[in-house]
Amino acid sequence: AERAAQALFEGALTALDAGGIEQLFSEAPSTALELSALDGAGLPLVDALVRAQLAGSKGAARRDLEGGGIYVNDQRASEVARALSRNDLLAGRFVVLRKGKKSYHLLRFS
Repeated sequence: AERAAQALFEGALTALDAGGIEQLFSEAPSTALELSALDGAGLPLVDALVRAQLAGSKGAARRDLEGGGIYVNDQRASEVARALSRNDLLAGRFVVLRKGKKSYHLLRFS
């Protein structure tokens, strides 16, 4: 638990294994998605934000991205055209989305 919390505060989510990620985000809302959503051009981040209910609409998601308030795996995402791909997966099956300082959402791919 200490290692997971330290990873979160140091921005080192990539150092966690699947169990650490699940433990750290056990209280956070999550959404299950098909792994195939990341194939090809990937899953547009705008769509992921709406599915995760971190944005009420695609327009709101675009504004949040342009404003710099969206993070993917604790890395700021500011490109409206950004898409999630298999390269974004943590432990081979998770993506952590964050809006602002405290709104987390775990995407679970299977």
